[in-house]
Amino acid sequence: MPLGHMLTFKAAYQIAAGLAYLHRKNIIFCDLKSDNILVWSLEVCDPVNIKLSDYGISRQSFHEGALGVEGTPGYQAPEIRPGIVYDEKVDD
Repeated sequence: MPLGHMLTFKAAYQIAAGLAYLHRKNIIFCDLKSDNILVWSLEVCDPVNIKLSDYGISRQSFHEGALGVEGTPGYQAPEIRPGIVYDEKVDD
């Protein structure tokens, strides 16, 4: 069943807000994909709630960035390569 435009916007907004929160805490999520996005509603008429899950490969970001090759192939940012320093922009 396709989502309406407003529901799609609200879901995207909540995902972006979750990533922004993590970035303010200097955490790089590293594995943004559909399998790691939880969607639910308490009642049929309630708004949809979005949560990010599976923080197993998340990284602490320091001023100089982070190192390591983590993430799901096909969803991984091209900046994440061996020996390359990256920052929270890999979650965008």
